[in-house]
Amino acid sequence: MPSLLVHKLLPDDQFLIFASDGLWEHLSNREVVKIVQTSPRNGIARRLVKAALKEAAKKREMRYSDLDNIDRGVNFNEKS
Repeated sequence: MPSLLVHKLLPDDQFLIFASDGLWEHLSNREVVKIVQTSPRNGIARRLVKAALKEAAKKREMRYSDLDNIDRGVNFNEKS
């Protein structure tokens, strides 16, 4: 079931992140904020996806490079 968070935007807010649970299952809020704050504006989404995939691979005791050998559509969250 989707969750919804309501936050009134304030003048001090620096950015807003729209992401699926696929990102949040593997990265903490703090990790995501650090990536966004330290990355050039161009390519942030790609960096977030790569960081989440690296973490997912690590949790499965795989290397990030091994992900290229997995068929598309395989659910990383299913237990094997």
